Amino acid sequence: VMLIGLPAAGKTTWAKSQVEGVKPGKRYIVLSTNNILDQMKVSGLLRSHNYHERFEILMPHASAALNKLLEIAPTRRRSYLWDQTNVYQSARRRKLATFVGF
Repeated sequence: VMLIGLPAAGKTTWAKSQVEGVKPGKRYIVLSTNNILDQMKVSGLLRSHNYHERFEILMPHASAALNKLLEIAPTRRRSYLWDQTNVYQSARRRKLATFVGF
């Protein structure tokens, strides 16, 4: 499932609601830069009040990690929730091309 919407439109909230309380055997893997950023740590940065600083340092790495996950995802038989803005139709078409025949 590819989520589409402007920032702060509720995509992440909706994705979390779909993952929580899911029937056993029906598991979604959420692919998002936010999930990747949440798992990254930077030495010397406090966890509170540093989102902007963390974002600037980690976002290029998180984007690269997400791109790698999206490269791997079509080769694995799983249910994915792709939590990203995806507002441009041309970008969606290009991104989904790797999932043809999935």
